[in-house]
Amino acid sequence: MALHLHVDRNLETLADRLAAFLSEQPADPFQPELVLVPSAGIRTWLTHGLATRLGVTAHIEFAFPVLSSNGRSTPTSNLASGPPTV
Repeated sequence: MALHLHVDRNLETLADRLAAFLSEQPADPFQPELVLVPSAGIRTWLTHGLATRLGVTAHIEFAFPVLSSNGRSTPTSNLASGPPTV
């Protein structure tokens, strides 16, 4: 699994880049794409934005980055409880 990091002040630009990346043929079509988001609101906005750009949003796992006890950032998929507290 490769890490692709995109940074921009404009969320629309980031959504466009992600849509372009997701429109490419995946290496493993059975492996969902992992997208880290800072909050549930951004996840909702991004899901809608990707559906608008691509026609559908599917097979994407959204997660919040969390600092583990050793100080390293790790993704978590527990989105139902809201953003984690650090």
